[in-house]
Amino acid sequence: MIRILLLYIFIGCSSNVPSYSLYDRDNKLHMYDKKISIYDDEVLRYYCQRHFEWEDIITVYTEDGIKYKII
Repeated sequence: MIRILLLYIFIGCSSNVPSYSLYDRDNKLHMYDKKISIYDDEVLRYYCQRHFEWEDIITVYTEDGIKYKII
């Protein structure tokens, strides 16, 4: 019974983390806990939940529209 209760607690805690997806200009998927604003011209630094590292996001304006370069 205690194992079931602990499992329920751990599952409940991990499912409350929001994630927002973002595809970079190379069409690779990145996941962040905050929504990325399209109109920011500054370099943004977010922790990627998919790659488990801090990434710099740069907005690049192209003929095809807005793309993101992630370093």
